[in-house]
Amino acid sequence: MNKERLYTTLDDLIDFFNIEQTNNIIIKNNSGIHKIRTADIVYAEALNRKVTIHLKNGEHITSTDVFSSICDTLSIHKEFTLPHRSYIVNMNYISTIISNEIHLSNNKTVPLAQRRVVEIKKRWRRCSRGSWERALSSGQVPRA
Repeated sequence: MNKERLYTTLDDLIDFFNIEQTNNIIIKNNSGIHKIRTADIVYAEALNRKVTIHLKNGEHITSTDVFSSICDTLSIHKEFTLPHRSYIVNMNYISTIISNEIHLSNNKTVPLAQRRVVEIKKRWRRCSRGSWERALSSGQVPRA
């Protein structure tokens, strides 16, 4: 094996592990530590100094982490947005944005701060269009 091939393989491994790390978050709560895929998070809400993370399978995990810390961790992913000071939402699970509410695919409704409506709608359209384009390019959606 030559050095160039070795370095290329090592670079590929580093990229893989970096992607693997950023696609998961670690959440602490009273029962222990949980590793959660960011794609499985529908939304998180802060209530009474606790953060509840709602997952796509219907489960929810209550964290002892502060909301700002969870927001900082999730905000590095372009699909997460802050529609209200107490909520962070995965835009892949937004069904509808109506007036000052966001309706999610799990039939939950999240408040939307009036001053964020325009920005969130723009980001959601971009996110939705990007998801659709990725699905088309990967062959997950048949072309007409």
